[in-house]
Amino acid sequence: MTNVFWNDLQCLKDILDELEAPNTVINDKDIEDFKESVCYIVNDVINNNISIYSDKHFDEILFENVLSNVKKSYCDVINLFDFDVEGQVWDAIEIYCYKHNAFRSYSNTTIINKPDNKKVKKLVTEYINTPQLEQRSKEWFEFRRSGLSASDIWKAIDSQSMQNSLIYSKCKPMNMKLSKSTNINTAFHNGHLFEPLSIMHYEYDFDTIVGEFGCMAHKSYPYLLASPDGINIKEGNDRYGRMVEVKNPTTRQLTGIPKKEYWIQMQLQMEVWDFEECDFLETVFKQYETYQEFLDDGDSFTRTANNKRKGIIIRFYDGEQPIYKYSPVDISKEEFNIWYDKTLDESNDLNFVCKIYWYLKDYSCVLVPRNRKWFNHSQPKLKSIWDTIEKERVEGYEHRKPKSKRKKKLTPNSLIKLEENAKNLFASCGLIDSPKMDKNQNIVIKVRTESFDAKSN
Repeated sequence: MTNVFWNDLQCLKDILDELEAPNTVINDKDIEDFKESVCYIVNDVINNNISIYSDKHFDEILFENVLSNVKKSYCDVINLFDFDVEGQVWDAIEIYCYKHNAFRSYSNTTIINKPDNKKVKKLVTEYINTPQLEQRSKEWFEFRRSGLSASDIWKAIDSQSMQNSLIYSKCKPMNMKLSKSTNINTAFHNGHLFEPLSIMHYEYDFDTIVGEFGCMAHKSYPYLLASPDGINIKEGNDRYGRMVEVKNPTTRQLTGIPKKEYWIQMQLQMEVWDFEECDFLETVFKQYETYQEFLDDGDSFTRTANNKRKGIIIRFYDGEQPIYKYSPVDISKEEFNIWYDKTLDESNDLNFVCKIYWYLKDYSCVLVPRNRKWFNHSQPKLKSIWDTIEKERVEGYEHRKPKSKRKKKLTPNSLIKLEENAKNLFASCGLIDSPKMDKNQNIVIKVRTESFDAKSN
């Protein structure tokens, strides 16, 4: 055995001071490679969670899911390099959605693809030449009952109570004896009043023509029905063949993000009518109380003080329902007077009621693309609901009827207890005399009229 002494060992060089920290600065190519990898994650998240498209919080849900997967898959890279991970994930999602036209909706109405003029012309010609049933006729009611309408279909993929409501409404006999009178003070009538005005503004702003069509059944799934508010039918226009869905909310604030039921409604419309895009148009119109108030708002006959549009509608009555005539968009006072006199002459068979002075308070128009993946994913559920409706029309559907909430009846004991509790409560405040119960079992409370502030002083 050989002995080795410390002074026989070779001296080692201390290299600690010469070591350099690895480069943690990420370059542009690294960023692009990272975003490309994230796009694959976006694709997986979307394809595995197609149903989230209908949720109005789709963007946030998608981002949170993708970010979570990125942090799991690239934790070492994220810890090593100093860069804005969340910002890059948002960028990657946007890149993916633009590349695959996978947005739930765009932030405005825009031109993504030029229309397929040949296809659109063929479809528009076919639809124009398709006979439409007279509204409110027996045949019209029967057709509407033969399927699920686009405006109701969201219930089929919602909660069980919503599904029950849909099934019950489609099973019970239709009331074909609807009243011919019209309540003009409802939110529904507000839409009826202002929808044509919304379309007029849309046509004016985009130099287009919006055609009105009836209700159509899907060619492959005849139990799916849809009736759009309008379709762009002006050849040569960039929006040729684009559908239009109009909403005129009375209280809801506009966000530019279609609610779940509206997004689903538009998807069904595009599927039934076989178009690729739909403009979701929301307008909030308000009314002036007087003509003078209309004139005082702004220096122009057609613009408010904050440069929003304003105008006039004439309301007539035909003996059964209101009839509205709309002044053209952005006309001068002189042009309006000519239009007004002409309209009165042409409407001498109607009863003049009043003039409505309106202004545009808020406006939103966003593009919603057709989403075939979502429809293919949802169609089996829609078919299942329709099969249930047809089955229960024969076997019974009363178990689907919404349960009415029964009010709890007050018993003598509960009334006595209520009176005692009220006495204790108000006596402890020292503000009123003890309440008493009258002969009709109403609790009577006498309130002193002297100032509470004076008492406290």
